[in-house]
Amino acid sequence: MRFNVVRTVPPGTLIVEVFIADSSDVSSLGNGLQAGDVVVYFTGTVFGAVSVQAGQTIIMDADCGPYAGVQMVTNYFVDGSDKYMVIDAVNAGDFTPASMTGSFKVWLNNYTIHCRVLVYTDPNGAPQVVDLSKLPSGVTNSASFDVALVIKDYFSHRIDTIMADGILFDAHGIASLFYRVHIAEAYDQPSGVLMDPFDGTHTILEDDVELASTFRVAVNGIHPYTGTNLDWSDSDFSDFVIGVPTSRFLTNAPRSITLNRGDSFRLVMLTAQADDYALTAKRVVSVTGVGSEGADIEIGLTSSFAIACGPADIAGLFETEPTRYIVRIRDIIDPAVQSETITIDVVDKCTEVRRPFGWLNKLGGVDMYTFTGREITSSKVKRATVRKPYGIGTGFDWTERQYRSEPDRTAMVSTLPLPKEVREWLVQDFFESPNINAVIDSRPCTCVLLTDEVVSNSSGPYYKPLTVEYRVGVNGLSQQA
Repeated sequence: MRFNVVRTVPPGTLIVEVFIADSSDVSSLGNGLQAGDVVVYFTGTVFGAVSVQAGQTIIMDADCGPYAGVQMVTNYFVDGSDKYMVIDAVNAGDFTPASMTGSFKVWLNNYTIHCRVLVYTDPNGAPQVVDLSKLPSGVTNSASFDVALVIKDYFSHRIDTIMADGILFDAHGIASLFYRVHIAEAYDQPSGVLMDPFDGTHTILEDDVELASTFRVAVNGIHPYTGTNLDWSDSDFSDFVIGVPTSRFLTNAPRSITLNRGDSFRLVMLTAQADDYALTAKRVVSVTGVGSEGADIEIGLTSSFAIACGPADIAGLFETEPTRYIVRIRDIIDPAVQSETITIDVVDKCTEVRRPFGWLNKLGGVDMYTFTGREITSSKVKRATVRKPYGIGTGFDWTERQYRSEPDRTAMVSTLPLPKEVREWLVQDFFESPNINAVIDSRPCTCVLLTDEVVSNSSGPYYKPLTVEYRVGVNGLSQQA
């Protein structure tokens, strides 16, 4: 997410001559000229947006002999078509550049490119503002801003809001964010007053904050070099924007998956900019079961949304719960399909445990999967004690007493034997995720995986459970005695 700004350097203005003012020059030209001044005489147009004036700096090219380099202008005046400026330079005598050589251009001292990033954590609220600045490269005369480095700090870790009960969720702030940019230039002014690059008069690029269509979208995903759903040949995440039957959900899960009747599942998708991100319902989720009636649920639009579509999530939509159903997005008026189709097969197996996990996946969506194998919990404690001699007297006393304990509870949980494509998805997404929640007693709890290596895939037969050890980031507390 880079913005490359290249400054267009204006061409130089040819110099007729550089001379040292004498008394006759002072008399004939006036305008505050003094004997001994180093005067640059030219007749052409000064190119560029900034004009010559006293207090401004210019750069004279190598063909200007002893006066080449950056020079300060101390006086500037025009006499007919002749133009003169006095520079603060050492007297090196009169100098006339060779024919059609020797030129100058305005030198913008301390020229800097500024990039203001407006991050909208609340689509309808005031943005978070971050200002960046860079000096252009002397070789390419350009500056590059990677706004992703700024925006990533504003994504929320609260994926539990998408794991909650319900059917439809706003994924803005988790899967994606709105942002705008304002790029401007600044440089030293002859007056010495600091220039405000964002005053509207030095703008290079500015997204209009009054138009919803100028929202840019940052996706909380990574762009892999190789991948089934996204690879290096894709320039952006446009394939994950709602709108056509090939629009993809932000998940690397198999597009046909088997889930237990009590399992929850989530699918996340980006919205289309053409909708101006209105918060009115414009589309429906179509859930159609084989041999069962379907259900349409209206959804609103921000930058992205999530739908709960696991067997446990949609059970109330059917009089008879299906053993297979598909999930896709349709327009609320035109029945045209506007997303890919996910097929879910439902099984009803007895399980030893049910441990749901939710996580931020590689594409920026939120996935859920329930481990249904065996779970073993354990606890270890780090204890602190204090010692003292016996006191004097009878009754209760002690020489060592524990006053503090630091519990560390861990659990090891397994899935049932997994198909290869499901194992690869879980290992490369769930196992590698930086943000995982485990559902404990119906409440999502932040989770840390302790296992650091598992088998992802095998070219041979491999139909085994996935086992991980984890610790939740809650309840590790004890009183102080």
